[in-house]
Parts: sequence; C-alpha cells; structure tokens
Amino acid sequence: MRKRKFLSILLALAMILTFIPSPVSAAAYSDLVGHWGAGEISKWSDMGIISGNNGVFRPDDPITRGEMATILDKIMKYQVKAENKFSDLDQNWYTDAILRANSAGVMAGSGSKVRPADYITRQEAAVMLCRALGIKAKNGNTSFSDDSYIGSWAKGYVNALVAKGYLAGVGDNSFAPAASITRASVVKLLDNAVKGIFIKSGEYTGDIDGTVIINASDVTLENMHISGSLIVAEGVGNGKVDLNNIKVDGDVIVRGGGENSVYFNSVTVDGSLVVNKVDGAVRIVATGKTSVSLVTLESGAILVTKELAGGVIEKVEIPASLISGQKIVLDGNFKTVENNAAGLDLSASGKIDSLVLNAKATVSGGASITEISVSKGMDSVVNGKTVSDSTSTAPPASSGGGGGGGNNGTRFTVTFDSNGGSLVKSISGISKGGLIRLPANPTKANATFLGWFLDDGTFLSEFTAATPITANITVYAKWSGWQEPIEVDSRFAAGYPKASVVDSGRIQLEIKLLGASTSNPMEVFMVVNSINSGCPTDATAVVHGHAGTQDEVVYADETPYITIADTNSHTLTTNVSVSDNRGIDIFFVIRDQSSTSQNPTMLTFDPAVSAELDRFEPRLEAAYMNESKNQIYIHFDESLDSNSVPDESAFTLSEGSIEKVEVNNPERNQLGRVILSIYDVAADTEALRISYNPPETGALQDEATVPNLVEAFDATAMDAKLAAKGSSISSTGKYISLNIENSLYFWDDDEGNGFDITVKYGDDEESADFIDQDFFDVNYSFRTDGSDMIYFIELHDDSIPRLNAGGKFFITLEPQADAVDFAGNAVTEVLTFEGAPRETEAGVVPTAHFDASEKVLTLFFDEDHGLADKFFAACLFQIQSEGKTYILRAFTSLDADSGTIVLSDAEHNLPFDAERFDWEGATISFSLDLHPDIQVYQRLNYDSGMPYQGFDNLAISVDAR
Repeated sequence: MRKRKFLSILLALAMILTFIPSPVSAAAYSDLVGHWGAGEISKWSDMGIISGNNGVFRPDDPITRGEMATILDKIMKYQVKAENKFSDLDQNWYTDAILRANSAGVMAGSGSKVRPADYITRQEAAVMLCRALGIKAKNGNTSFSDDSYIGSWAKGYVNALVAKGYLAGVGDNSFAPAASITRASVVKLLDNAVKGIFIKSGEYTGDIDGTVIINASDVTLENMHISGSLIVAEGVGNGKVDLNNIKVDGDVIVRGGGENSVYFNSVTVDGSLVVNKVDGAVRIVATGKTSVSLVTLESGAILVTKELAGGVIEKVEIPASLISGQKIVLDGNFKTVENNAAGLDLSASGKIDSLVLNAKATVSGGASITEISVSKGMDSVVNGKTVSDSTSTAPPASSGGGGGGGNNGTRFTVTFDSNGGSLVKSISGISKGGLIRLPANPTKANATFLGWFLDDGTFLSEFTAATPITANITVYAKWSGWQEPIEVDSRFAAGYPKASVVDSGRIQLEIKLLGASTSNPMEVFMVVNSINSGCPTDATAVVHGHAGTQDEVVYADETPYITIADTNSHTLTTNVSVSDNRGIDIFFVIRDQSSTSQNPTMLTFDPAVSAELDRFEPRLEAAYMNESKNQIYIHFDESLDSNSVPDESAFTLSEGSIEKVEVNNPERNQLGRVILSIYDVAADTEALRISYNPPETGALQDEATVPNLVEAFDATAMDAKLAAKGSSISSTGKYISLNIENSLYFWDDDEGNGFDITVKYGDDEESADFIDQDFFDVNYSFRTDGSDMIYFIELHDDSIPRLNAGGKFFITLEPQADAVDFAGNAVTEVLTFEGAPRETEAGVVPTAHFDASEKVLTLFFDEDHGLADKFFAACLFQIQSEGKTYILRAFTSLDADSGTIVLSDAEHNLPFDAERFDWEGATISFSLDLHPDIQVYQRLNYDSGMPYQGFDNLAISVDAR
C-alpha cells in the first residue's frame, strides 16, 4: 500500500511539472525530433497553453481528465469556480481548473466523482472540446466501423467534429471511443479546431480560416473574415471588445464582456449570436450595418440596436434555459422577439414588430409593439396590461407611447417603501422612459436588504436602475428572513451580532463587542448549522464546535472562531450557503477572562425564506438501474419541482429507450429523485450510460422561488443490489462492524432499520449459540448517494460470550418486509457474515508534528493501526501548554491509508492563534472523558466500531518558523 501511494505521488508531481504555465519552445523538447505533431506542439507550447518538463514533452503519453480541463481553462480563462461537490477531487494542481470547467458546463462528473487522474477517453475529449467551443451536436450515426460503441451522450459531438474535419479515426475506419487519447493527439485536435487566439490587449486584422477566441479585454478586431466561429471567452472578464467590419461565417458566442460593452460595428454573422455570461451583466451594442439573423440570449444581457444604420437584427430568441433570475434589456428596433423562458423580466424600449410569448413574461419599458402573439395559458403583462392568446393587437405603450417619443412635459415620482427599514426619500421630476440612480440601500436590524420590487409581499417583479419610469410608482424593499437574536449576551454591542447573505449566496457574520481590549481579549465561538438546523445546542457544544446538548454531538456545517481585542466591527464570511428549504441556526458564545456565556446567543434564518435566496442548482448524487431493467432511479441532493417534468427526449441511454419520466421526491429529508421507465435493455446489461440535456420546457429544477435548473450531466446507472463485503470484530468481542456493498433506501419509510439481525458465536455456525437481540444495540451509517453502508453492533457487557481460540461470530441480516435499495428493488436476500475477533487494539499511539508555515498539526499512526477511515469530533483532543488546557473544536478525519489526522487553523480546529501560540513544550491528549457516551458516528473508532482508547500528553515536534 505504501509503495503504491508513493508511486501515485510521483505521478502527480510529474503532472504538476507538465502544466507549469511557463512557455517553452518545442524545439527544446528532445523527444519531438521527427514526430508528426512537432509543428502543432511548438505552436501551442509557445503560447503557454501546453508544456513539457525536463526537456521532454512525452507526445505519445495519454492525457488525464485533469490535464484536459487545465488546457481548456488556459484557453478560455474561465472566471467562475463551481463548488467542489466531487468526493474524489482534493486540493491539487488541477482542482481549480476542473471546478472552473465544471462551472462553465464543459466538464461534468459521474455521480459524485470527476475522476481527475483517470486518462480521458477519445469520446470524452470530443465532448469537452465541443462544449468549450460551443459546437452543437450533429444528429445521426458516424461512419466509423465501431459507431455502435460510441456512447449516445457523445455520438452527436463526435459526429460534429468529424463533419468539420477536426477529428479522424485511428485506422481501419474505427474511432476507438473508450481508448485514451495522447498528448500530441489532443494538441492536434485543438489545432484543427482553433486557428486564432488573442490573449493580449491590442488591435488585430487579417483573415482567419477557422475558429477564433478572444480571452483578453480591450481587444479590437477589424477588417477581418473569420471562416469559423468567434468566441468572446470568459477571459475577457468585464472588459471591452470592439469588432469593426468583420464577417463571421459561423456563430459568435459571447461569454465575456461587461457593462463597458461588446461592440458590433458593421459585423455580419451568418450563424447565430449567442450570449451566455454567467452573471448576466454584459452589454451588446450593434451599430452601423451590423446584420444578425438570430440572437439567442441564454443569460441576462443588455442589447442595444438604436444606432444601426442599414443593419438589422432579424430575431431575438430567449430560450427556456435562460439563467434563472436574470433580466433582459432591449433598447432599439427589433423585428421579432420570441420568449420561451418562464417568468421572464424583459425591459424593452424602442420598437418591436412582433412579440411572441410562448411563456409567461412581464414586459416593461414602454416599447412600441406592433403585434403580440401569446400561446394558450401564457397570459403575460406588457407595458402594464395583461395580454392573452385572445389578444389580436398589441396594447399601446404605457403613458403615451414609447420608443423615445416625447411626453408633453409629464414628470413622474418614484416612492420608496422600506418595509420597516430606514427612511428613503422619494425621487421626483423623472421624464417618461427615464432612468434613475438608485438611492443608498436602506438598513434594518438583523436583516439583509435584497432589493426593490414593484409588488409588495410576492416580490416577483424587481425594480432596478435599468427599469424605465413610465408612471408614478411605489417600490418596496425586500428583506431576508433573519429573526431577532435570542438571549443576546450583554457583551455584544447594540444591534449585534448580525448575519446576512452576500452576493455569492454565503452567510456573512458581523460581530462587535463592548469592553474588548488588549488587556481583556474576548473569544467568540460560533456554530453555523444548516444541515441539522433546529437541533438544540448549548454553550458547551458551541465552544467545542458542534451542535447538540450535554453528551450529544451533532455535526454542524461550520464552526468559526475569533479573538477580539477592540470595540470595532469584525466581519467573517462563511462557506455556508442558503439552499433548499432548510433554516439556518447560528450560535455565539463569548468567553473572556472572567466568564463564559451561560447560554448561546442565537440567530435563526426562516426556512420559508430560504427558497427565495437559493442560488445553487440541484446536485446529482447517483443513478441506479433496477434488477428488472425497466427503471432507472436518479438521485439528487435536494427536492425537485414535481410540476416541471422534462420529456423523454431530454435523456439518452447507451442502450434501450425511455417511455416515461417521473419526478418522484421521497417522503422526507428534502432529497430529490427522478424515475425513468425504460425498455429494450438486455437482461445481462450491468450498467447503462445516461445523459441529460435540459430542454427548453419542463427542465428539471429545484423548488426555489426562482428555480435553479439541473445542469446537463452524464452518469452511469449502476446496479444497486446489496451484498456482504466483510466484517471486523474487536478483540473483546463487544464491537462488530458489517460492511455492505450499496445501501438500503430509508427516505420513503421511517420505521425500523431495514434488517432483522441475528448474532451467534461458536466454533461453527450450526452449533454456535444465539445472542438474544435484546442484549445488543445496532447503529448504521449510510450516504445519500447509495454507496456502501456500515452496520455497527455493540454487545451489552453481560452478553459478551466467552471467547476461545477457534471461535467465530456468525451474523445474518434478514431484510424487513419494506426494505428497498436505491433502484427501488425489494431487498429480499439475507446477508451473512462471519469472522473472528482481532488479536489486540493495544499500543496504537501516534506521533505529533506541527508545521508552523501551514499552521497544521498532524498526527501520524503506524501502518498497522487498525483504525477506521473516519470523520469525527475534534473536541476529543486537548492541547496542554504552559499550564493551560485547550479543547479542540469542530470535526476532523482519519485517513486510514496514510494513518494521518490533520488538525488545522483553517478548519477552525485550533481555538487560539496558531501563529502566536507557544508550541515548544506543548502536548496533546485524546480522551472520551468529555463525551463518554458519544455515538459511534462522531468518535474515532477501530474498524470494528470499538472506540479508540486515546493517549495522554503526547509531545509535539515543531518545525522552525
């Protein structure tokens, strides 16, 4: 085990060296002499996109998924990182690139894994490149002899790359979809597809035969013919791009740019102009003879055409996949505007010849609209008037015309109702169609201002600085759901503590104390609890960094800690976000030289408001296929909207067909589930590849007020059948753990533990003696993705059998009548285990070392430690220094393979300033004394579930600072 781990570290180091972003001329690579890819490798190496190490490039080595993500990240300069929800993605050289590629929709995982170190397959590489370059899938089969082996989720993309001449087979007219792809082949594929990258500010001209990427701000392209597509990439950020007298044969895809605009001056686009900026804050200005047949706004945007002179925007299409909650602003003349996005907020000034509403929308801004077409049941509000499918002519622009016409001197007033917040003065004298500068945000004790809205109570129509004023209006402040603090410690300054939700959706805390000083420093211990909100929590638990009371230890999302020695306000931003319909509880305990808070000060977030602020898309947990091969169960980490059900065509399978899609959330625990009814799957098929692409209507989404769509995904529907994997038994026979492949599904029924358990001990199963079930306790652990579960059995002291040299335990788990697995199969098979107690658990004591540069304390156990890979409460540790004892906080884990436990300042384990702490002579102890009855889930155990006995006053070695 140790040798394999060391080898993997060497491989990882090689990868890091490979992708250090310092361009090296390919001429310096000794292994490229005479290689077929030397020219392309030289070109991309000189740009700093790829590189080798130690004078070699290794062109024929396969490339990993992490390396592929890194290359595409360098090309596009992705700006936004997704939250790391992958169980196999630790902090590594490729981590940020993978999370950025995941956020951009370029790299998806399979279930909870992203497989960063796996070699990428040829079909996976094709899919990633198409997503990065915005290349649409091409329906139909390929001409390759192994076409049937290409995954349905990849075939359209492979087809598209072949059709464009970017991708070829491997010989014998085969594609080898599951084979790895070499470093040189990836470079060749990129070079075939991308013919120009502008990575520095400046002015450029000259025709380019292929796709062009701009990934820097302040770039000007002029007098240019681009025979492929043009991508204004994420690397532009919020900067400016000028396109002057350009012809683009393909699409123009805008993913970067800000309010400073992407200018199209006399630009002809033969394909589509697609706008998809993550935050929706981009302004497109079309001037001169710019001609575009179709503009697709997949995100919020401001589209200005009023300075066109001889040019035209034929059609603006707003798809159902519009990023939720983002606003569209149109300013100028438009022939056709078609909306397919439910709940669209569209501000339009100028003129629209034809407005097509296939989904409900609110259209404001006073544009002159010649004709409106409304689909049945999609009643909308246009310029203050309701329109329906029976409307044959457009309502007039509100308050006397639109499109920049005069208003005969009429002036309007905006009145601000702060809904209990501080006073905000009204703004008067606004001309028709005029815009205002919003006043400073109002304030309200223990609440967060969420914006101004035109409707009070429902808060569906937001008022912004881009909203034209066409009448006297009152706008209303919307506040978050923070409740008044409970049992406030008198050492908090008036109005503190505070909590708010910042733009990222994270919880931010503000603390201000009375009487804190350098001579009287005050410690503030905090617990932020969303995952187990509602759990009673006492002051001791807060100090220890968990939820619960007395001997109860309950996990909480985050446990910040700060020492304050002044009377200033201090701000801490947590990693806890508002999501699902969960409430949030925040507890504060103050400790100074004289006293500790008797009860915690508590702030709560109303769960009813959580849905309004939820900005995070549902995360795919796993997919399973049932034994009859006629259903697939897809599991998500939050409840889904049962009224938004996609058509069967949104899913594709590697085998068989789909006849029904059902959103079927479990009865409890706020999880989501989709059930696909399938047919024509062979009886011997063990797993199916499944992919999902959000449709324009009926896309999977959560239950947030502004729903978050489930992103496109590729996954494998696996077998969910339970099987016995093995057992571990303590030397005393008191503790037994049973490892089970896959898991029972508990969320449709709250009764029982799923199995009736029998335990026997003896020389053989037939003669072994039963241990009455009243004389042992059972616990079990499981995950929401259906992966392996563990049953823990603890025998009462008076029921432990007399152990002998040849004796074994024999355990059977007989499923209860209502037991099911993650694929909906009834669990009927009895699981059997047998095993002998281990010899001993004595003498397992680690060494301890503090790394001053990283502020990390690490415990190292010998290889044969026998401890379980485990997440547990850190308050079982104590550090002693200079006569003082410090109880550690929060949670930590044991990595069983390496035998290490890491206690860090970053994870709030250390309740002191680790940098100033006197580590010389400090010792560490581990004991269950603080929580003698702590549950098996929250303590450090041996594999058998037996609690680790601990150690006293272990010396800590220290690195010099």
